[in-house]
Amino acid sequence: MSTSTTRPVRALLIAGALLLGSVCARAADPVVPRVWTACKVEVELFCSHISPGNGRIIACLYANEDQLSTPCDYHLLRAAGELQDLMSQLNQVSVSCKPDIESLCSEQKGNKGGVVQCLKLQQKQLSTACHGAIEATGIDLR
Repeated sequence: MSTSTTRPVRALLIAGALLLGSVCARAADPVVPRVWTACKVEVELFCSHISPGNGRIIACLYANEDQLSTPCDYHLLRAAGELQDLMSQLNQVSVSCKPDIESLCSEQKGNKGGVVQCLKLQQKQLSTACHGAIEATGIDLR
């Protein structure tokens, strides 16, 4: 696969990692250990100076894409597909929960994790559509 073909896929992976970091780590669990195991050497070699969190390690791997091993590269690409599916589900949550967020959580916009925390606190008042969309993603509101 050429670099020009894989670049958009990896960019999607980075965007997904950033989004998932604060919203639904539980749904990303199967992806993260596989990538970590496959890319451990690369992370230690290229990214040991990077503070983990908010997709910074993935961004570091992306920045060093031309030096990744085949297993690491494979698992990053595989993870991108899984994250793309999850991002579709999260988009559905944003559409389904928009009225709930606007009516119950408007003061939380801009606060890190504030909307998700608000949804947790207001879960008994959420619409059926919002509940269903959240349930489909595996976001834990407990």
